[in-house]
Amino acid sequence: MKGTDIVLHEMLTRDQNEALQAHTIDIGILRLTSNTPNIEVVCVAREMMMLAVSHGHRLAKGRMPTIGDLKEEPFITFSPVDGPYFYELVERIFSSANVPTQYLQRVGQIHSILALVSAGQGIALVPESARALHFDRVVIRKIKMPPVFAELYLAWAKDNANPALPHFCKVVLAQLKSSFKESGNAASHKR
Repeated sequence: MKGTDIVLHEMLTRDQNEALQAHTIDIGILRLTSNTPNIEVVCVAREMMMLAVSHGHRLAKGRMPTIGDLKEEPFITFSPVDGPYFYELVERIFSSANVPTQYLQRVGQIHSILALVSAGQGIALVPESARALHFDRVVIRKIKMPPVFAELYLAWAKDNANPALPHFCKVVLAQLKSSFKESGNAASHKR
């Protein structure tokens, strides 16, 4: 891909969708929040939702906690505006389990959620990749519940005319596919 410049921009999913539609970016890595017309997507990662608690919390050790153990706990979740994908995912988890929640805070980023958990302000459900952030005083544990996965997608506008885009997608997807084989975390379906 000689002669191709790659410029990274950090953007929320809603901003990426708008930028893809407007052709101000060629490709995005995002969470699906709705069926967006003219956008092609391929799932590139699936990760389990897990429980984040402060190191001194009663659920930080011992048997694997259940979704029922979260009843009446002060809970930190994602903002419905800045984190709608995770907000809706967490809402579905609690609704399906018929477990009432006591939301203390709704914030937009995993870093903010983990900082509040670390400070003992509440507990949270977060994607497994939050483990890589290594927040002191935060324990991230599996939780006994039907498996719930957060998915991450490579996305681009179907009518994008950038001649480098097809080759770039092919290279990225081939690299991700080999990474999935090594880690055992297979995911790739096109919408």
